[in-house]
Amino acid sequence: MPKNTVNPELTPSIADTLRRAADYIDQHGHEKFDYFASGTRRTDRTSGTLPAACAIGAISYAAYGRVRRDPWGSYTELYRTPTNPFSITVLWFEDFVCAQYGNSVSGWNDHPDRTADDVIQSLRAAAEVYDMSHGGQR
Repeated sequence: MPKNTVNPELTPSIADTLRRAADYIDQHGHEKFDYFASGTRRTDRTSGTLPAACAIGAISYAAYGRVRRDPWGSYTELYRTPTNPFSITVLWFEDFVCAQYGNSVSGWNDHPDRTADDVIQSLRAAAEVYDMSHGGQR
């Protein structure tokens, strides 16, 4: 198994990634039932050339810096790098959403009444909770 070459000093915190994900949805819109909107199907505040995203898709963009239609990639890739910003942020946000709303991120994100503002606010709230529980903002 290859060594983990991720430099923790250069890796964004979970809170940083959550805030970037909130900014992504704020700028490009909120998607349901898929990581990213495809073709011309975009919802809410769409702009530019990047597609709207669900919460997990936005976390993916925040972590990878690009649209990945399958953000999980291969499980081997993720588990080889246990500090992968995408996977650790999604797992942390999953715990936050489950505790706050009693649902998985996907089920919560895709709920018919869920709005972009709901997702943006929850991503930012989760970032604040993370910072408070880890000694303040980095």
